[in-house]
Amino acid sequence: MTRISGFSTEKLLELHQFQYDGSHRNPNECGLCSMAMLLEIGARKSGADVHVNALEFGLEIDRIPFRFPRFPAWFPGPGGATHPFAALWGMQRKIGKLRREGNDMPWRAVLRFRQTEQQLETEIAQGNPTLIYGVGRTGIPHVVVPIGRDGNIWKILDPAFARERNPRQWSQPVLMDWWKNFGLLYPRGTMISLKPLVQ
Repeated sequence: MTRISGFSTEKLLELHQFQYDGSHRNPNECGLCSMAMLLEIGARKSGADVHVNALEFGLEIDRIPFRFPRFPAWFPGPGGATHPFAALWGMQRKIGKLRREGNDMPWRAVLRFRQTEQQLETEIAQGNPTLIYGVGRTGIPHVVVPIGRDGNIWKILDPAFARERNPRQWSQPVLMDWWKNFGLLYPRGTMISLKPLVQ
């Protein structure tokens, strides 16, 4: 089985964030929840004791000058969703802020497009927390955090489901069918990983 080194499934579940817990400004906050989970996994790997609240994180992103904006909440379909560039810049800014506050966060966020299943598995095997963008059954963007692979089955932290219903188990065909482009806004295989600064 391939999984993020240093973590059991139970430990990773403790970091799960649920987009429908009633605390978010709109229902399409899967990106923020996944970004927060990614940062918390990175923090735990480096020994930093930090908690990233998805709602507060979203407000911080909205204050970034000249950021690539999130979709307006009133926009049909993906209203409120976080574009990959907003996610990248938001995580980079948050990592810098956590460092300035004295936390050990030796990570950098890296955005890549048109990645393959093998490249995703390599990131996880190397211990790099990773999120991916796809399109769910509703036809709108969705973001999840793959945490491991066991044979043909991927284990996924999905913010659309409560903690007790995670990790989700997706077959390889389900993952690849889901991990596709959303119109012209982002291409198939969109992935953001936290990679060590030394790389």
